[in-house]
Amino acid sequence: MAKRGKGAAPAGAFVTQARQAKKTALAAREKKLSTLVALIQRRKTRIVEDFYDIGEALRTIRDEALHEARGLRFEAFVKEVLELPASTAFKLIAIVEQVPRERAIELGQEKSYALVTYAAATAEADSPVSLVTSDATIAGKPVSRASAAEIRAAASATREKQKAPSASRAQAAEDRAILAALRPLRLGEASISRRGKTLTIRITPGASR
Repeated sequence: MAKRGKGAAPAGAFVTQARQAKKTALAAREKKLSTLVALIQRRKTRIVEDFYDIGEALRTIRDEALHEARGLRFEAFVKEVLELPASTAFKLIAIVEQVPRERAIELGQEKSYALVTYAAATAEADSPVSLVTSDATIAGKPVSRASAAEIRAAASATREKQKAPSASRAQAAEDRAILAALRPLRLGEASISRRGKTLTIRITPGASR
């Protein structure tokens, strides 16, 4: 059995010291974590409010053409000086122009802009505020319960529906033009059918129109 040297600390003391060091390190990590969590919570509140202030500042810069003082167009100023995507700047400006501050802060940036896009997509004279005030139904849910993603999807679907009649009218006009061009050739009675992107012309010989 190995003998402990004179003045050496007992083995139990090393274990106690190691445990204490680990406890101290854990407490320090917990303190740092708590500080960072508190910081994030504070910043989360600021982010909710600050996006509207940023939008107002951007609108002033754009409307008063202050960006010209740097010899830059608005989009270039936003990208090069503010280091923001131009699309983000225009989204924030759109929110400021169409949603009052209190409503925008209540809804948040993403949902506010989703309502802006939905209001623009509908044929009715809706506004983001009227949609919120009436708790209108969007994507089968009241606005108060619909997510920003669901509202964006509904806006996209609405735009697609509006495009369909225009596309149909354009195709009908194209079909009439084709038939009119074939008529002088007296090849017979022509008809046109469409399946997806495929256009088929059928001619019945001997039956001219």
